[in-house]
Amino acid sequence: MLSLKELLNPLEPINGAKHCDILFLLLVVSVIFLILALLSFGMSIFDKKMSIMIASFAVIQAFLMHYLYRVFYSMCLKTM
Repeated sequence: MLSLKELLNPLEPINGAKHCDILFLLLVVSVIFLILALLSFGMSIFDKKMSIMIASFAVIQAFLMHYLYRVFYSMCLKTM
């Protein structure tokens, strides 16, 4: 658990492997969002009410979010 000192000083360097676990959790959440965005895009192809352009932007955004969390998690693991 984060201490009060760590929460109140956001510019202090982060130490410990527990923060890699937080990044891993965010990575798993980003995979879920990516799957949901892909399903939404697939549904927008067959449904005329949904915009394919908006769904494609959602897929691109979810993919970029997932990629960045993968990079951050791998950087965290390599520094430990």
